[in-house]
Amino acid sequence: MDWRFRERDLAARDHYFNNPNEAMQYVFEHPDFKYPGGESNQEVQERGIRALRDVISKYQGKRVAIGIHGNIMTCTLHCSILTENLISTFGKGQQSRIFIN
Repeated sequence: MDWRFRERDLAARDHYFNNPNEAMQYVFEHPDFKYPGGESNQEVQERGIRALRDVISKYQGKRVAIGIHGNIMTCTLHCSILTENLISTFGKGQQSRIFIN
């Protein structure tokens, strides 16, 4: 288990949001913004990409299943560089052996 796949901290645990959905929408519209004690989407994405690249490197050629929360998954998979990396790692037309849920 890699701690880097943990869900993001939107803000410090004691931070109160009047409208949590609005707060979440704001961070997706402003990827470098972070609430006090939280992580920006950019930071979450970088953490997820580093973890995923390490998994790809460590388990190259093997089947891997990764269970992660939705927010970090969204930020991580939103990166086009990651998509290109997966294609170059496994080759076009080859069956992917990385499963993320």
